[in-house]
Amino acid sequence: MKNLLAKLIGSSLSTVFIVAVIMIALGFNSLLSISKEITYDMAVPLTEQSAGIVDSVFDSYKRRADYASEKIGNVLLNDENADMSSLAESIASLNECSNYSYFDMTGNVVAKRDKDLSGLKDKDFYKNAIQNKKTTLSEPVTDSSSGSVSLYTASPIVISGQVKYIFISEYDFTVIFNQLSNMNYGKTREISIINKDGLAVADSDTSKIENQFNPISLGETDKNYKQLGKYYSTIISGAETSGMTMLKSDGEARFISFANLSDSGCKLIISVPSAEFFSSAKQTIIVFIAVAVVLMGLVFLYSFKSFKKVVAPIINSTNRLKALSEGDLNSPVEISNQKNEVGILSSSLEETI
Repeated sequence: MKNLLAKLIGSSLSTVFIVAVIMIALGFNSLLSISKEITYDMAVPLTEQSAGIVDSVFDSYKRRADYASEKIGNVLLNDENADMSSLAESIASLNECSNYSYFDMTGNVVAKRDKDLSGLKDKDFYKNAIQNKKTTLSEPVTDSSSGSVSLYTASPIVISGQVKYIFISEYDFTVIFNQLSNMNYGKTREISIINKDGLAVADSDTSKIENQFNPISLGETDKNYKQLGKYYSTIISGAETSGMTMLKSDGEARFISFANLSDSGCKLIISVPSAEFFSSAKQTIIVFIAVAVVLMGLVFLYSFKSFKKVVAPIINSTNRLKALSEGDLNSPVEISNQKNEVGILSSSLEETI
C-alpha cells in the first residue's frame, strides 16, 4: 500500500510540474509578444517623428532656394547685365547656404563660391529642376573622409517663362543628422538614410558610406544580409510610409524601423539590437520562473501532507485487515479521528473486531 502513497505523490508532482511548465511557456510567449508590441508602439512613432524633423529641414532648404532664385530672377528681369558674381554672393548670404554654383543652360559655371559643383549636373535632381521649373532636392551626400553630410537644392531661375540659369545650393546637414543619431532610443542604435536603390547615403557608421553599404546587393551573395536586403527591397517598392520588423542582420537580431522622407525619395532607417529591448523582459521571465518553481514546491508540500493524511489511515486499516485474515484478533486498530470516510472505515473495523 506504500506504493499507493508514492503513486499519488508522483502523480501530484507530475501534474504540478506540467502546469508550471505550461505557465512558464505561456508567460514567456506573452512577455515576448508584449515586448514586441511595446517596441513597435515606441519605434514607429519615433521614426516617423524623426523623419518629420528631417522633412521640415528639407522644406526650409527648399524655401530658401526658392526665395534666392526668385530674387535673382527679378533682378535679372530688370537688368540683364547685372553682375552675377556679386548678385549670387549677396543672395547666397540670405540663403544661408554653405556653398553654391550658378550654371547657364549650356552647363557653364557663371558664378560660384568655393568648390565647383559641376559634378552634380548629371544628377536627377538637377535635371528635374530644369524639366519641372521648380526647386528640387538631392539625396544626402556624405563625405566618407570627414563624415560631413551635405544636401543640395537645384533651383531654376526663370525669366519670362524660360529657365535661364540653374542655382545649386549646398547645405550642411551634419548637425541635424548628428542630432538624430543622439536620440534617446536604444544604447547602440544606428541611424541611416537610404536612397531608392537601397544604398546608405548617410549613416551614423561612416564606414558604411566609405564601403558603399547596400544590403540589397550584399544580400545576393552574403546570407548575413539576405533578410535585411529583402526588407529594404520591400519598403522601397511598397506603398507603406512607415513600419517595423525584427530580423537578423550580420548575425544579430535587430529591430528595423523606417519612415519615408517625402521630398528626396529616401528612407530614414533606425536599427537597434533586439537584445536591448528583451533584456528587461528576460529579467521578468527569470523572476516569473523563480516564482513558478517556489509555487510548485509549496503545492507539492501541501499535496504530500494531504495525501499522507488520507493514505496513512487506509494503509493502517489495510494492514490490520491483513493481520485479521491471518487470525490475529488481539492487535489494536489505529482509529482515525477524521470525520470523513477514512474515519468511518477505521471505526467500523474496530467495531467489527
